[in-house]
This record gives sequence, structure tokens and C-alpha cells, in this order.
Amino acid sequence: RRRRFLDFLHSQDDSEQGRELSRELAYIEPRYDDLLRSLQQTFKAISADQAIDINSVREGLRDISGSLKRNPDALMWLLRLKHNDQYSFDHAMDVTVNLLLLGTHIGWRGNRLLGLGLAGLFQDVGKIQLPAELLEKETPLSADERALVQSHVASSLEILYSLTTTPPEVLLTVSRHHERWDGSGYPQGLKYEKISMAGQMAGLIDSFCAMLRNKPYRSALGYQQAQEELFNLRDKKFNPVLIEQFVQCIGLYPIGTLVELSTGEVAVVIQQNRVKRARPRVLLMLDAKKERLM
Repeated sequence: RRRRFLDFLHSQDDSEQGRELSRELAYIEPRYDDLLRSLQQTFKAISADQAIDINSVREGLRDISGSLKRNPDALMWLLRLKHNDQYSFDHAMDVTVNLLLLGTHIGWRGNRLLGLGLAGLFQDVGKIQLPAELLEKETPLSADERALVQSHVASSLEILYSLTTTPPEVLLTVSRHHERWDGSGYPQGLKYEKISMAGQMAGLIDSFCAMLRNKPYRSALGYQQAQEELFNLRDKKFNPVLIEQFVQCIGLYPIGTLVELSTGEVAVVIQQNRVKRARPRVLLMLDAKKERLM
């Protein structure tokens, strides 16, 4: 599927945007895979209680960050095309890319941006110490089970503190990513600016990406539904200004969204319009008779 789509993009002689997207995808895909493998090896080392070196992960994040600066739409496409149903790793990569995208959008650069990416990769690493049956449970959790799940924040911090040389600002973000704007989060029930901006961003992106994935107790939401859900939680669970920035960042029609045009043709969103968010660049997939163009 990925190969067919990339070949189709590359064949668009009249679309410079399509060719640019194709080139960036070809460049970043192997680097994305390298980062995913580094993450998987790191989690294995943590499971074996071995010290880990996060430098390889940090270098992978530099590649991801650079790609987002050149062509942010390419990596968002890659996330859509790389779904493998490995929830822990797929979710970590989803969170990281979206965090870097949001961080870049609001002007973060350098080590501050890389620290945000590291937090996205490792904020849920403590879940590897939880029983699989608990994470896969389809019925509501008991009070004791809920407390055990929430303990993954402390476990993540303990792992990162003992097995790595994790920067303090990354540890702080990990400790705050389940705090909520109205004080309803955990582990400390912090409110508003006490959460820290990076912690607020990590919590927002973590929740958004989780909505897009199937869970044992509910089906995945579509991008539009997830955006509406976030909007309903503004000024409650999440900072309303941050939500506005994130929606501006990913656009009203996220990369990969299928749309039907007024002509009856069906197209897929391949590039955000940074000026007119409601008018993204699209690539036609079906003609007005709904016959395939690919």
C-alpha cells in the first residue's frame, strides 16, 4: 500500500507538491524505521533492567525534527501509512511526531524541542511493568486497578532516573503528562500553569493520539471526531489556547483525510494550507463516477 501510494505521488508530473512529498517520504521513512527500532531495543533493555543510552534515540529525533521543518505533511502521512497495531510503539511514535509538530508550530527549537520529543517517546515506559491483562481489560477498572494503572507515571520516572541520563526537563514533562487543566488529573492534581507548558502539551497530544487508536473498551475515533472531542474538553481537561494552536497546527482536514469535492470527485488531503486552513491541497483519487484514478 505504501509503495503504491508513493509511486502514484511520484508519477504526478503536474504536481510539484506531490513530488516534494514523495521525496521527503522516501528520505524520512528509513530514518523513522531506525528510530522505531531504537525505541524497541531501548524498551527491551529496560525490561531486562539494563542501563540504556538514549543518544541513538536523540539522533533519530533530530532527523524527525528536521523532516518536520522541511515538509511536516510527509511525516503525518507516514504515521497514517505505518499503522502496525503495535499499540505501545505506534502510540509512542504518534505522540512524539505530533508533539514535535506542535512544538515547532509554537516556535520551540533546539534542545527544548528535542526534550519534548524524548518525553513523548518515554512518558509511558512504566507501563511495561503492568500486567498485560490489566491494560487489555474491556470492563471498567476497579479503584485498585485504576490506582495501579496510574502508578505507571511513578514507574516511568523511576526507570528514566535509574537507567538513563535523562535531562531534568524531560523528567518533569513525564511527571506532568496526566495532569489536567481543571485539576482532575494525576498524580498531584495540579491545575493551570502549575502543570508546565510541556506537560500540558504532552497530555493533550497523548489524549488525542489515544483517541485515534482502538482500545479494548472502545473503537478508534476519526480525526474529525477526535478534534471535536478535544474541543469539547477545552477549558476543562485542556488549556483552550493550546487546543486552538494544535487545531491550527494539524488543520481542519488532517493529512490523509478523504474528502468529496463539489464536483463529486473524491480526493485525499496531501498538504496543509498554512494560510487558509479550510482549503488544503488535495490529490484526486476517484472521478465523479467514483472510478479509481490510481
